[in-house]
Amino acid sequence: MRTLVAFILLLSATPIFAQYEMRKSSDGVLVISKVPGRTYSVNVPGKTIVPYGEKQADHPYLTADGTFLQILSVPLAEFKADASASDEAILKQQMQYEADYWHIPLSNIESHTRRVGGRTVLVWSFMPSFGPRPVRQFFVTFRSGRYVVVLGSSVDRGATKASLETLLSRIAASFHAT
Repeated sequence: MRTLVAFILLLSATPIFAQYEMRKSSDGVLVISKVPGRTYSVNVPGKTIVPYGEKQADHPYLTADGTFLQILSVPLAEFKADASASDEAILKQQMQYEADYWHIPLSNIESHTRRVGGRTVLVWSFMPSFGPRPVRQFFVTFRSGRYVVVLGSSVDRGATKASLETLLSRIAASFHAT
C-alpha cells in the first residue's frame, strides 16, 4: 500500500523537489532538473520508485526497486575546475573534491573511466571509514558543459559494484540536456 501511495504521488507530476520534478516514464520515472544553468533530464528505470526528502533535499534521493539513488549536478566553479580542461581531468578533480570533503585518501578510491552514451564517465567508489556499519559508496559522474552530473548509490541490499555500474550507466546514457 505504501508503494501505491508513493507512486500515486509521483504520477501527479507536480514538483516534488524545490529544483527538481519527477514524471512517470515508460519504464520508471523521468527526473527533471530545473536548476538554473543546469537543466537536464535522466530516466530512472524501476517498477517501484520511492522519493525521499521532498521538503528538505535540494536534489533527489530515491529508491528504484529498493536501490538507493542520489542525483545531483555540481557547477565546475564549486570545485574550481578549468572549463577548458578535458572531461576526464574535470571528473577526476570533482572526485578529489568529494574525497577531500569526506577525508578519504585517493589510495582508498577505486576508479576507472569508460564511454557511456558517447561521453566520458568516471566510475568510482570507496568504503567510508565512518559510521557503525560502513557501506561502499558508488558513483558514476559525467560532464555536461559547465557542470558535472553525479549519480550515486551504495553497495547494499544484495547490490554489487557491477550491478550498480550497469544501473547508473543506464541512467547516464538517458541524460538529455534541456
